[in-house]
Order: sequence, then structure tokens, then C-alpha cells
Amino acid sequence: MEKLEIKNFGPIVDVNIELKPIMIFIGNQAAGKSTISKLIAIFRAWEFIFIETNFSDLLRHYNIESYLTNESYIKFTCESFIFECNGKEYNLVKDKEHNYYKTKGTQNAEGRFDR
Repeated sequence: MEKLEIKNFGPIVDVNIELKPIMIFIGNQAAGKSTISKLIAIFRAWEFIFIETNFSDLLRHYNIESYLTNESYIKFTCESFIFECNGKEYNLVKDKEHNYYKTKGTQNAEGRFDR
């Protein structure tokens, strides 16, 4: 089961979603449908899960990097890992066949997340 929690990120004030295999987002223009879809794409991306591509690079790739503020909160949970971003800091906890390890990072002056 996948879950996504987003607060204060771009147009999104507060949302908590249990992700299904097929999801349809319906809403007004600029309500955050595309932002949610882009975050789902990032967290389901092979590069993010296995290579640990820099989170800010992925946000930049989807043109949503400017949405991240000190008040932002993003948490994605699935069977393989948990990612949590609180403002400019993040934690990535992976499960490699029940051997957990953590990766931490902070956003530097250029806006990139350093590990």
C-alpha cells in the first residue's frame, strides 16, 4: 500500500492520499492535481528508489522545485521505503529485505539537497 501526505507544497495546503493502481484526479484548474501526479511519478521513479537521485533535481525536472518552502511537508510510504521531507530536510528509510538504513539530507544554499 502506498500513501502520500502533502502539506504547504505549491497549491496544496493539506492532502493525505492512499494510492491505488488507477487514480483519477478531478478538480479546479491550479488546484494541485498535476503537482500530486508529479510527486507520485518522482516516488515511483526507478532513479529515486535505487540510485537515490538528488530530490531537488527531480523536483526541478518536473518544474515544481519552487513549491518547496520551510513550511512544506511531504511523506511517501510504500513497502520498499519511506521518504519524509520536512521543510528543507529529508529522510529516506529503505527496506532491503528487512535491513533498514537511512539517508538524510538538507537543502544547501543553491537549493540542492545534499546527503
